[in-house]
Amino acid sequence: MTLVGTGLGVDVPASGVGFEITEGGSAFASINGSLYTVSTAAGTATLVGTLGAAVTDLAQVPEPGTIGVLLVGPAGLLRRGKRADRA
Repeated sequence: MTLVGTGLGVDVPASGVGFEITEGGSAFASINGSLYTVSTAAGTATLVGTLGAAVTDLAQVPEPGTIGVLLVGPAGLLRRGKRADRA
């Protein structure tokens, strides 16, 4: 692990913090009910806006196309299995 920058510039509590780095390399943090972008190069956080008290964690949500592939894939395997049974 390498220290980057001199600090986020945001007071970070011991718990209730969410942090996510997307596949594209964008980093986000939820800290004290606010959403921040985090520069992994400079090690600083920039306020995006307020989330509210209920949001304490971030999660990546798959795009709709991914869900379609997950639903169609097993259907294709079932159909293939039925064809093999007929032969």
